[in-house]
Amino acid sequence: MSRIPAFLRLCLAAALAGAALPAAAAGLAVPPSPETAGLFFRSDIADKLFAAPVLASDVVIDVTGDVARVTVTQRFRNPSQVWLEGIYVYPLPERAAVDRLSMRIGERVIEGRILEREAAQRAYQAALTAGRRASLLSSARPNVFSTHIANIGPGEEITVVIGYQDQAPFRDGEWSYRFPLVVAPRYTPAAGRPLVAVPPAERSRTRPFLREIAHRPETAAPPPARDLFGPVRDPGRGAGNPVSLAVRLDAGVPIADIAAANHAIDIAGDGETAALVTLASGPVPADRDFVLRWKPVADAAPRIGLFRERRDAATHLLVSLLPPAAAQWPVAAMPRDLVLVIDKSGSMHGASIAGAREAARQALARLKPQDRFNLIVFDNATKRLFPAVVPATRRNVNRANAALEALDADGGTEMAAALAAALARQAPADRLRQVVFLTDGAVSNEASLRTLIETRLGTTRLFTVGLGSAPNAHFMRAAAEAGRGAFVFIDRPEDIAAAMAALHDKLERPALTDIRVAWDIAGRAAVSMYPATIPDLYIGDPVTFAARFDRAADMPLHGALTVTGRLGGEPWRASLRLDDARDADGVAAIWARARVASLRGDWPTRQPDHAAMRRAVLDTALDYGLVTEFTNLVAIDDSEIARPGDETVETAEIERNLPEGMDLGEIFGADAFGPDGMAPVPDTLLQDAAFRQAIGLPSTATPAAQLLATGTVLLLGGLLILVCTRRFPALLP
Repeated sequence: MSRIPAFLRLCLAAALAGAALPAAAAGLAVPPSPETAGLFFRSDIADKLFAAPVLASDVVIDVTGDVARVTVTQRFRNPSQVWLEGIYVYPLPERAAVDRLSMRIGERVIEGRILEREAAQRAYQAALTAGRRASLLSSARPNVFSTHIANIGPGEEITVVIGYQDQAPFRDGEWSYRFPLVVAPRYTPAAGRPLVAVPPAERSRTRPFLREIAHRPETAAPPPARDLFGPVRDPGRGAGNPVSLAVRLDAGVPIADIAAANHAIDIAGDGETAALVTLASGPVPADRDFVLRWKPVADAAPRIGLFRERRDAATHLLVSLLPPAAAQWPVAAMPRDLVLVIDKSGSMHGASIAGAREAARQALARLKPQDRFNLIVFDNATKRLFPAVVPATRRNVNRANAALEALDADGGTEMAAALAAALARQAPADRLRQVVFLTDGAVSNEASLRTLIETRLGTTRLFTVGLGSAPNAHFMRAAAEAGRGAFVFIDRPEDIAAAMAALHDKLERPALTDIRVAWDIAGRAAVSMYPATIPDLYIGDPVTFAARFDRAADMPLHGALTVTGRLGGEPWRASLRLDDARDADGVAAIWARARVASLRGDWPTRQPDHAAMRRAVLDTALDYGLVTEFTNLVAIDDSEIARPGDETVETAEIERNLPEGMDLGEIFGADAFGPDGMAPVPDTLLQDAAFRQAIGLPSTATPAAQLLATGTVLLLGGLLILVCTRRFPALLP
């Protein structure tokens, strides 16, 4: 009798296994519906999944001379049948003065208010918990922002409108405006820790993103790729977050040419000085920066940009003054020591590393016989071609070109060691030492890198070249400013020649140094100017600053300002009449943003606990309504409690697109996603009717094939059990 129960157990196991195998086969035979594409989250309350909010954005950029007013409209739609809190991380220009937030729900508009960060977050959290609709706008970096939307109802759409002021600089003979559309994944240095894969639950948001993927069983669903700014969408699933965009130009002078580096555009002229620019193909994925350039007609290039705005009891000025034209700018007589530093980390894979190779080749081709050079490359490790700078002989240049040809992109972005190596030596007094840094700037330790530059710079000058479709513009600009150099961006391979020609003009000409500003104003007026010290400038760069005059608003501002400096060892001087200033909205916010940047060293984590600096930033930000690291904008709908008390709310981060040209495997590791490039949702769960209803999918789409197969197997299993019990009646009660 001892064999009979064992045999019965075998029959039962066979029946259950037979039921499971056809069911799994049926699940594979019925592919997920296209409607299930997207990012899904598992609820902590119910063992179900829900879909993340869907985002679309509309951008309108109004440009008057050098001043840009930008309005960004974000539309969040909840495709689920559960209540959601949506979180989206996105970039804005690094010097944007964000001063407006409003939330639209149907016909109602709720205006945001500026509060200290802690107070704003408490107010938002209280609204989220109470079931009220709310939005919160905060800043993680000067160029990285996030929007939180509380209590988006099932099937509901909530619109958030963000407004900011910015500048459209006139450099190298043209105006340009860069509107970033995606935050690239950021590498965080290991600080001595090896780059190894760790489980997601153990990961810190400040650890390196490179290959930090869990060691998991083959059958487990891989987690979404993410870095310190949140989840990143796999390009294999298509791009998300569509954006429409329009630019209304009023240049103030006749326009000769308008072009966009990364997008096809339509241009509708509005006289000689104005135009409307739109995207030719309609909405586009948010996966690369929008870059617009426009040139004045010959002999119409402005030498002066002078704009004015009165606010309360103060007059604000924005000044942009071009130094002498290129034909009048002297050529440097001193020989150069040029050090080229190339980022060859995984984020540079593809077009970016190819662009870096070509840009470096062009730099080598411009060297003169009296110049010297070296080549440094880095990823996880830093390497140099020569122990020190060597003469620019044909043999040495050929060796460098051969090394460039062999470069490939892979690994981490350990930038500090490369910067330290480039700045380790100083040039003799009779030579210029220049470092050209070619990178996409995809790092998170910007503050420590700037400190390194400032402490080791000496007489060296650092120039940065931003590569790729979505470079970290804040880092590129700030590193060049700390290095007393200049910066350029290269968006496409066809832009390399022009961008490097402009950079070499700066490298081969002396800087405009010792720049001073003097005011001659009728009547008394306290002047606050930022930046207080004008940095060295190079050919094609304007002298730009913002000033505030504390005097009665009804008192006109008369007088002049004089700018002086030294160019090639010779005195240089220019004067402006303040009566020539044009009125322009937004100048006051630009001044306030420049003051905030100056107070905190234009770096988000530089002395963040310094009480005096924090208080001064807070006072300015609260007075002018600006979002900073110490202030947030919050909008709360107090008219109703939207979410019923018996409903819970789930939190979902909206995936960012991977910037165009980046390779997901090179950044997050080849095992970041499954073999089909998808982050799969279990098939059995996708076919579950309750789940399909939760994410808003049609409940009529039942898995008939799987249900039929499962029922058939269970029926056969029951017959098998019946035969077993009749064969061994002693087992019956």
